[in-house]
Amino acid sequence: MEWKQETNRIFSTSQEGNLVSEATFLTKDGIITVDHVYVNPTYRGQGIANEAMLAVIDYLRNNHLKLAASCPYAITWIENNGYNYKDVLV
Repeated sequence: MEWKQETNRIFSTSQEGNLVSEATFLTKDGIITVDHVYVNPTYRGQGIANEAMLAVIDYLRNNHLKLAASCPYAITWIENNGYNYKDVLV
């Protein structure tokens, strides 16, 4: 899946241009706080939210930022996977 970046947003679209998934975030003092992770209902159950978080991790590493979360999905994802990404956690 190809991930695109806009200010405070990482997202993917279908070939038809429909939104598949997005992670939105706020940035302050070198920390991004993921405040929303969304997957279009048509694509749920395929691990795409996890892929969105991995795209966020890549973005963090490429931009020397740290990760925090206020979105329930992102918080749970960090709790379950954060040990693999300690280099980007606050």
